[in-house]
Amino acid sequence: MESASETQRQSPQEFYVPCKRHPTKKIEYVCLKPDCDNDRVYCTACVFKKSHCRHEDDLKDLDEFLTEQKKQLEMKGLLHAPHIYNVLSNKRVFEAEHSEKIKAQQALVDEEIDAMISDITQALEGIRKSVHGQLKLASENFRTAYEMFDYKIRENFASYYLSAFKSFQEVLDQYNPMTVSSLLELIDNLLRNYQEQFTTPGDLEAAYSHLMALTEESPRFEGKRLNIIKGHFDAFKDKLVQNITALINQDDEGLSKLNSTFMLNKSTINSINLSQRELNTTRINSPQSRSMMKRSLLNTDRGSVVSRSLSSVKTVDYYKYLKERDLLRSMPVVPKDIHKKVEKKRIGDNTFGPNRQPVEVRRLQLSTSFPTSHNRAVLSLVHLKDNLIASSSDDSLIKLWDISTFRCVKVLKGHTSGIRSLAMLMNGNLVSGSWDKTIKIWQTSELVNQYDGENTVIKIPDHSMTLKGHVNAVLTVHVLADGKTIASGSSDYQVKLWDSETGQCTKTLVGHTGEVLALAAKMDNKTIISAGGDRMIKIWDSEKKLNQCRDTLAGHSGPVWCIKLLSDDNTLISGSPDKMVKIWSIDKGLCLKTLLDHQNPVLNVGEFKDETFLSCDSEGVIKIWELATSTCVSTLQNKVGSIHAVAVTSDYYIIGAGADKRVYVWN
Repeated sequence: MESASETQRQSPQEFYVPCKRHPTKKIEYVCLKPDCDNDRVYCTACVFKKSHCRHEDDLKDLDEFLTEQKKQLEMKGLLHAPHIYNVLSNKRVFEAEHSEKIKAQQALVDEEIDAMISDITQALEGIRKSVHGQLKLASENFRTAYEMFDYKIRENFASYYLSAFKSFQEVLDQYNPMTVSSLLELIDNLLRNYQEQFTTPGDLEAAYSHLMALTEESPRFEGKRLNIIKGHFDAFKDKLVQNITALINQDDEGLSKLNSTFMLNKSTINSINLSQRELNTTRINSPQSRSMMKRSLLNTDRGSVVSRSLSSVKTVDYYKYLKERDLLRSMPVVPKDIHKKVEKKRIGDNTFGPNRQPVEVRRLQLSTSFPTSHNRAVLSLVHLKDNLIASSSDDSLIKLWDISTFRCVKVLKGHTSGIRSLAMLMNGNLVSGSWDKTIKIWQTSELVNQYDGENTVIKIPDHSMTLKGHVNAVLTVHVLADGKTIASGSSDYQVKLWDSETGQCTKTLVGHTGEVLALAAKMDNKTIISAGGDRMIKIWDSEKKLNQCRDTLAGHSGPVWCIKLLSDDNTLISGSPDKMVKIWSIDKGLCLKTLLDHQNPVLNVGEFKDETFLSCDSEGVIKIWELATSTCVSTLQNKVGSIHAVAVTSDYYIIGAGADKRVYVWN
C-alpha cells in the first residue's frame, strides 16, 4: 500500500491551466473559502502582486488540494483517521490474526483436556464444548463488529460527492477539457462537505473502539491451571464437570484461594455443591473493558442503540460463583496484560515490538537537596556538562550549579522578568526565554567547555545577545538538531525560528489559537512540534511556502504544558493539567497510549534511559514509565511540592526543582 508521504508528494494529474490575468503563468493556488466571490484560482504572479482575493489564510497550493481530494477518495472519507483506514484496508490480516489466535487457544484447551481424557472423558467433553462455545462466540462477535465497522465506513463515505466515482482520474475526466470554468466547477463540487471530511463521526469511532475492545478481550486459557486438578482428581472426580470450568478465566486473587481449597480433605470438597444453572446465568466482562466500551459507545446518539444490543450478548463467568463463596486459593497465574500483544501488533511501531523485554530500572531514591537562593519558583533546568546544571527562576536570574558540591558557579543577570525556559546551543552557549518578551544568548561556552569541578574561577562575558520579535512573553525555547537554530514559542500564539549567529528571525509559524507552551523538533531540522494552551499539538514543516502546519494532534482536555520527542525521532510524550500523559506517533499522527496514573496536573516530561521516560506533577510525584509496555516501573514520592523543571544527567541522575526553590537529586 502506498505510504501517506508518497501520496502527498504525487500530484493527481499534471495539467496546465493558464491564468486569466497573466496568460503566461499557470494556475497554482486556490482559495478554499466557500463563499469567495472572486476567481478563486490564481497564479504565483497574482499572489506576489496581491491581486487575489482577501482570503490569504484560505489560499492553498492547487496540487496539494487535488492530492488531498485524491487521498480522500482512496480513504473513503477518512482523511484524518489513518488508524481506522489502516484497519479497514487490512481486513483480511486482522481477521487472519484473530482466527489464528482463536485456533491457538483451542489447541491449548485440547492439549490439556486430552492429557486427562482417559480418566474423565465424559466430564471433560462437556467442558470442551463449553470452552469452544466461548471461543466461537468471541469469533462471531468479532465478525459482527467488523461488519458493523465496515458498514459505518461505507455509510459515512456515501454522503460525499466523491462517492459517485471509482477513481480520482474519473473525476478529472468528467471536466475535460480543463479550462478555468471547468476547474472552478470541479473545485466547487469537491468543496462539498469539505470541512466534515476532517472530522471522524462519533459512531464510526464507537464502532472502531468496540472492534478493538473485542480484539483485546478474547478468551484466554492457561494450561498450567489444570495441573492441580491432575494431582487431586480422586478427591472431586464426581464434581469435576461443575468445578473445572472455573479454572479457565479466573483472576489472580481467585486462583490463589482456589489452590488452597484443593488441599482440603475429600469430605470438605465433596460438600461443595455448585449449580450449573447458576454458572450459566452469570456474566463475565472485566470492569475495565466493560466501562471502556460503554464510554466509547455512549458518547454518541447512535451509541446507546449499539450499547443495548451489546448488553444482550451473555458470556459466562466461570469463576464468580467460587470466588463469592471464598473457595479459591493460590494457583499458577496467567499474566493480566497478555492481551497487550494484540495492541502492539495493531500499533505497528518498532518501539512497541512484541519481543521487547522489560527494562530493569534501578531503585531510585532522593540522595540530596540544596537551596538555590532563588527568590521565586524555579521554572527550568538544563544539564550543561557532567555535574554542571543551570537553573532559571521567576526572579529573572539564571544560576549555574555544581550538583556534587552544591556550589553556585555563576549568576547571569540581564532579563527584567521571570525566565520560563532554558536551552543550550551546541557550542555551549546558554539560551533563555523570558516574560520580558526577549530571548537571550549567554556566552557560557568557555565555562562549559573548561569547567572540571575545581574551585577555579572561569570568567565569562557579562553581555549577551538579545533576540527581539515576539510581542508577548516568551514561554519556551528549544535548540534544533543543527545546534545553532533556536525555536521559540510565545503568548502571542506564534512560533519563531532564529539564527543564533546573526540573531535574525528566519521563519514565523502561525496557527495556534492559544499561547505556545512547549517545543520539540525532529533531527531533520525542518519538522517543528509545538504544544499550546489551545489543547493542540501541531507539527510544522518549516520549509513549506504555505500552510506550514502539516498535522494537528488533539486529545488532551486541557492545555498541553510539556512535550518531549524521544531519541527514536518519532515517539512524542505530552503532559497536561488534565492529569494525563499521552504517547504519540509523529509519523502516523495518532495517539498510541494514554497513561492515567497521575492524580495531579502533569507539569513536565523527559527521557530517562533504556526506552524509559519520566513525568512529574504538581504534588512532586515523579513517575518513570517503560515505553514498550506503557507501565509505570517506579514512582518517586517525596512530598517536595510541585516539580516544574526536570533534567537527567549523563549518568542518569534525575534533577528536579520547583515551587519550594530547592534542587533535588535522585540516584
